[in-house]
Amino acid sequence: MYLDEEKISASGNDVGTFYEYWKYITDCFITISFCAEKENLHPLNNMPMWAYYANNHHGICVEYDVCNPICLYPVSYEQERNPMSVVLGNFMALSLDAVNGKISGQNPELLKYQFLILNLMCVKHRSWKQENEFRILFPYPRLQENGKRVGLKDIGLEISAIYLGKDCSTRNQNRLKSMSINLGINLYKMRVNNQSRKFDMCFDRVQ
Repeated sequence: MYLDEEKISASGNDVGTFYEYWKYITDCFITISFCAEKENLHPLNNMPMWAYYANNHHGICVEYDVCNPICLYPVSYEQERNPMSVVLGNFMALSLDAVNGKISGQNPELLKYQFLILNLMCVKHRSWKQENEFRILFPYPRLQENGKRVGLKDIGLEISAIYLGKDCSTRNQNRLKSMSINLGINLYKMRVNNQSRKFDMCFDRVQ
């Protein structure tokens, strides 16, 4: 998304205020990204995922069940960026009215623009479309702090399994095996499926 500075200035508003308000909004959320299952491609067979996010098969993939999707938003993949000046401006005005008691915090227009703002935080370029990504937007004002831990129950998730990359080190495998036993979670090790013509993978249970 982008701010149309000319349109903001033409409306008599201060461009800097818009940027400050947008930064304030984004700083109030912790963003967590996930790759979701597609009909024709399970995430475990997603080679770019293992390359980009799992240190070229040396890392791990954690599988989650969604218990409550309240914080979960699908990512939209677009060819071009869209102006957000009108949406942000209306949200700013309605939020101020709600703070001053002029409208309810459950005002339909306010909720509509709140929903649009959240969706603006879930847009990526179309070149990433193969990721089939979802994002969790968890409201947590950080006040310039980063790296906060968030409980899985708070974001509506539950770990269902852990998958080791095919080149995961023995040291890390042993550590994760101990952790999975303590948590009561199944642990699997990925390997290339040499019995298939496809570029796919399979996995074995780590005992």
